Amino acid sequence: MPPRPGYRARVSDEHELCLACGMCCDGTLFDVVRLVPAEVVARDALVRLGARLRELGQGQGWMAPQPCRALAGRTCRIYEDRPGRCHAYRCHLLEALAADEVDLAEAQSIAAVAHTLTGHARERYLDRHFRGRHHKES
Repeated sequence: MPPRPGYRARVSDEHELCLACGMCCDGTLFDVVRLVPAEVVARDALVRLGARLRELGQGQGWMAPQPCRALAGRTCRIYEDRPGRCHAYRCHLLEALAADEVDLAEAQSIAAVAHTLTGHARERYLDRHFRGRHHKES
């Protein structure tokens, strides 16, 4: 079955947004990422990069602290072998891009602004654009 029209361009736009952002890997959005026992390749790759993983016990997997040791700038050095949770995660902004609610330039601008903010203003901005939580304006 051939891909739907625009599919390759959309994947490319999503990839470009992730490379402009990296906040799901740099400790901004998450403190840890859980790896399940079957993710031995990802675990070994992270350990080779110096990550100190915490074993969860009883064969339940590992916790990888953020920022991720595989992150170089905003690029994942183990992208092909990254943990399943990393592969599956899609922030609110990425979903908005995929749904054509924002274009790539606007999404990259939103990510750039997020990188400049600090404190409470940053948390509110992250909630709105990345975590999908909206606050009532007061």
